[in-house]
Amino acid sequence: MVSFASHRSGLTLIELLIVITVLGILTSVLLPLLDRNPTAARAAADAWQLHTHFQWLTDYQRRNQGSLPGEGGHKFVLSTWTSKQFEHTPENLDKYFTPGTKDPHWRTVRSKLLKGLDPWPDLASVSTADTHYCGRASQHLATARGADAALMATDNEDGLWNLDDGAINVLFADGRVRTYSHRMLRDMFGVGPLDEDHPIATYGQNSPIPACQKLDN
Repeated sequence: MVSFASHRSGLTLIELLIVITVLGILTSVLLPLLDRNPTAARAAADAWQLHTHFQWLTDYQRRNQGSLPGEGGHKFVLSTWTSKQFEHTPENLDKYFTPGTKDPHWRTVRSKLLKGLDPWPDLASVSTADTHYCGRASQHLATARGADAALMATDNEDGLWNLDDGAINVLFADGRVRTYSHRMLRDMFGVGPLDEDHPIATYGQNSPIPACQKLDN
């Protein structure tokens, strides 16, 4: 059994008020940033989105005797949708994709939902194209705990950076989200200059980020 959260259910009124206050503060910070630097704002919004995924994964655990989703990669990420942890709204569907994306596949699955169809009724129906995040690899689920264990990260695949400035967001099992700017990636892991046509791997053994090597797409 893998657990990174307590087993009490629901939020107290005080906790809910704190969440609402934090969201208000973040909104007031992010909106001016969006005007001045839309690329940085996308990375910041993406990081906050990963915090939402942590909440969903925590709720998943509460409903499944403390266990994480049993599938790895994109199925790990999308398990919170197919297990119906929350209302299936377009806004919640959007959280599986990088904020501000122009991905045509995102438009396709969103249009299905708007027509009253569930684009992802079960894990058999999902693919790696259905999310811009990679998830914990199935063979590493048993060790998905502790501050150094990555649960999800920005998914660079198909020769594209999901965040234009080369930043990578990583969600850890303690709920922390770390944003690695491309400068940090160069200084910490020795990656080369930003190459728009060759994004760095954010999952598997080829990833220069050690924590991401236990992720899969």
